Amino acid sequence: MGRFLTSIQREALKRQGYKCAACGTRIYRLGRLGADLHKYGESAQGHHIKHAKVGGKDTVENCVIICQSCHYSVHEGGNYRHGKIVGKPSDYYHYSDKPALSSEERKIFSCIGIQIDEN
Repeated sequence: MGRFLTSIQREALKRQGYKCAACGTRIYRLGRLGADLHKYGESAQGHHIKHAKVGGKDTVENCVIICQSCHYSVHEGGNYRHGKIVGKPSDYYHYSDKPALSSEERKIFSCIGIQIDEN
């Protein structure tokens, strides 16, 4: 418990329309690989909506992908170990979004080998 499989994170990112679930900034890739393409140079990180320490599971339904700074914010300013907030999907505006890609974004996804279904 406590870490999401990469496949779970990819599924969550797809569900979110390749956007940060919190701020909506486009996320092209998970982890540090996506930092070069991120608007603010940040990595994308998996976050438990309901934290593992209070029974949250490592499932796609409990996973959101968020920017590094958004991750810091949802953990009450970096309080990763002792935070008290228990979230829910509705806390994340972009929990379930359609991609709505610009032509430039389509090119970037294509260049990095990711096919996006915009339907």
